[in-house]
Amino acid sequence: MGLKQLEWHEQKNNGWVARIDYGNNRFYRYAHVNIYDWDVKRNGRGVVPVQFQFHKQGYDVTWHDDIDSAKLHVEAIFALDND
Repeated sequence: MGLKQLEWHEQKNNGWVARIDYGNNRFYRYAHVNIYDWDVKRNGRGVVPVQFQFHKQGYDVTWHDDIDSAKLHVEAIFALDND
């Protein structure tokens, strides 16, 4: 079995969804970048939230200076978890 792949999908309002491609048309959401859930309190202007999905990080939100650094954070966590 090969390594899982992380795919980025752009959403409205400059949001991004990172999904894991398991092959055979099976996908799993891994993280949301710049997407606010109803229970996420906004942390001021100019910051970008990253919210991992529950299976990995427990829905915790981290804050980043821009979208590129937020996406790099997600990719780094994914690379550490990918086996």
